[in-house]
This record gives sequence, C-alpha cells and structure tokens, in this order.
Amino acid sequence: MLFKDSLNRRKHNENIEKGGEAEMNIESLKMFCHVVDEGSITKAAKLGFVSQPAVTRQIHQLEELYGALLFDRVDGKLKLSEAGKVLYPYAKEIID
Repeated sequence: MLFKDSLNRRKHNENIEKGGEAEMNIESLKMFCHVVDEGSITKAAKLGFVSQPAVTRQIHQLEELYGALLFDRVDGKLKLSEAGKVLYPYAKEIID
C-alpha cells in the first residue's frame, strides 16, 4: 500500500469528502513521469519549462501524499523506488 498508514488515507478521503481538492494534481504526475522518463530532475525541468526546485517540490508533494519515497539515489543517479514503480504506470495512464 502506498499510504504510510490508515491515518493518511483517512485524512486524504476526508479532505475530498468535504469538497476539498485532492492534493495531487496532473502537473505533479506529469513531472513525476518526466523525471522517470528522462532519469533526471534537471532534464525534466527543462522539458516542462520549469525550475529544478519546482520539480523537486512537486515530487516531494507526491511523496508526502502517498507517504512513500518515489525515488532512491543510487551512485548519484535517480532510481525508482518500489512505490515509484507502482505509481508510474497509473500516472502514465492518467496523463496520456
């Protein structure tokens, strides 16, 4: 399960039920997919015409939403974590 615990899931569901917007947005998913496809936050930022800190912030927001790291750093390179591997195909389906 991607959510850290049931409290995070309950908080998320209550927010939606009260008419609040889900914290995840399409742009964050697009940036997540760009980072995966490009293998680099810097390259994804250039592709999306945004700053590198903006991409990092979007990734962190998704990680906070799901309560899991989406990437691991291995030898200075980004590698999808197990949670990232689960999210990626769903994110691609949503943005395509």
